[in-house]
Amino acid sequence: MGSDGGRAVRLGIRSNTGGTDRPNQVSDPTLDNPTISAWLNTAAFVAQPINTVGNTGSNTLHGPSFKRVDLSVFKNVGVSGAVRVQLRVEVFNLFNTPSFANPNAALGTAGFGSITSTGNNIPRQMPFAAKLLFWSKVSRMRTFLLAGVALAALAAVVDAQPPPGRGGGRGQVTSPRNAYPDRPAGDPAAIERGRALYGVNCAFCHGADTRGGDSGPSLLRSSVVLDDRNGELMAPIVKSGRPDRGMPKFAFSDDQIADVAAFIHTFRAAGYDESRQKPPSILVGDAKAGEALFAAKCASCHSATGDLRGIATKIADEKLLQQTWLMPGSGGGRGAGAPVVPPAPTAVVTTASGERVEGRVTHLDDFTIALVTADGGYRSFRIDGASPKIAIKDPLDAHRNLLRTYTDRDIHDVTAYLVTLK
Repeated sequence: MGSDGGRAVRLGIRSNTGGTDRPNQVSDPTLDNPTISAWLNTAAFVAQPINTVGNTGSNTLHGPSFKRVDLSVFKNVGVSGAVRVQLRVEVFNLFNTPSFANPNAALGTAGFGSITSTGNNIPRQMPFAAKLLFWSKVSRMRTFLLAGVALAALAAVVDAQPPPGRGGGRGQVTSPRNAYPDRPAGDPAAIERGRALYGVNCAFCHGADTRGGDSGPSLLRSSVVLDDRNGELMAPIVKSGRPDRGMPKFAFSDDQIADVAAFIHTFRAAGYDESRQKPPSILVGDAKAGEALFAAKCASCHSATGDLRGIATKIADEKLLQQTWLMPGSGGGRGAGAPVVPPAPTAVVTTASGERVEGRVTHLDDFTIALVTADGGYRSFRIDGASPKIAIKDPLDAHRNLLRTYTDRDIHDVTAYLVTLK
């Protein structure tokens, strides 16, 4: 399933130099129920004075969201011996959902704020296919193209399978148990050092068991990890990062990367590692130790008899409870209930004239800050160097700062304590 929240709308008004300038924003441009004919509040924008730059910030508005559901169904049928047939049905854009382009963003034109065209979208497509798979005497798959079609026809392809022994000693593949490399036991000290580094720097994205987290992919069946021996293939990625995928670079030494690799290699991809088995409960910590840690690190902002009174009753699922105290707003789903919505950041803006405006932050970039005040008013300010003076208060800053300091034992201990707050 693919989706996004909509592309940014770049508002503009014709300038007296023949180019396009930004207009001034005077009120909230969003509508409670936007439609194709009226996607934004056109009255929220006015032409800026001559020889000035409008205060409308970048990416303050977004066009229609994009959603598409694809479906794939595969079925392997044994024929005889080493021969099998794979039947495939794939549906692209299952519900034939349309997507629309951004609205007309030219202030002063007749169609300003309306959508008049569709976006980059494909209609529903339903290709069918069949693959004939077999082993030859030289232990490799040969490929035969039988027929191809989409929608009305049937495609049958004989797909090639790599010969045994790929990836440096994986051996002949005869069952899922030996489909991935068998590795000698690693140095216990190196594994423990790698566990600590991974837990602090990697687990939040890639998961404690390397099977992926809220924002990172699974490492378990990554070709880089499978072919890696002692971190030599992981090192370039760790040191350079992958900015296009949201992964920062880490200043790890080669020895530290080797330790992280030793820890990651303790997980077996075939599904026989202990961590793959769902534990009966995550409540394995010491509640007394958790109470002491809570008093030392959390009590300055939270109270067991105040804001957290009855928290274990309000959030009955211990996994969601653990994720909520670690980083409010994350977790949830898969039967665990909806995540707790954290309070939004607030800011106090003090202008050069001394005016003081306080409210909830709705937009902030290098050029503009926008607030909704306590009475529901909308205010935006252009940022020019150190003017205006801005003081931002984010309720989650403390959680982010503490996140890297916790050990696995700390997390389990605090969770064991919080579930007692009925």
